[in-house]
Amino acid sequence: MDVDQSFKLCKQQLESRDHIYVQCLFTQQVWERIMKWLTWQWNSTTTWDDHLTWCIVRAKGKSLNAQIFKMVYAELVYGIWIERNIRIFENKGRQSEEIAKEIAFTYNVRAPLRIKAKLQQLLFLCFYVDR
Repeated sequence: MDVDQSFKLCKQQLESRDHIYVQCLFTQQVWERIMKWLTWQWNSTTTWDDHLTWCIVRAKGKSLNAQIFKMVYAELVYGIWIERNIRIFENKGRQSEEIAKEIAFTYNVRAPLRIKAKLQQLLFLCFYVDR
């Protein structure tokens, strides 16, 4: 049985943790859009260790930004994995822009009330004004 080992979102490299969440151009496009939505600086990392360090710095503490980052990161990891599975098992796919919007809207629904106003303002500015 011949099984395609390439990663289904970009079809450029073998599927691995590093490629799925750090090196894949599709994932990077989702990250770029999410970071633009949050109005945060995006610096693409190329290794898992650099990515992990980048995440730890942003997730450290109990600040509003740290709380937002932790939830958005979880949504992004889940969203990328779900998209991978949809492409494998249903032979369908979406653009990175659609995934970023879904992540943003899902986070907005799940966010604690104390940060919803900021998120709704960011959603409007990023996905409706910035076109």
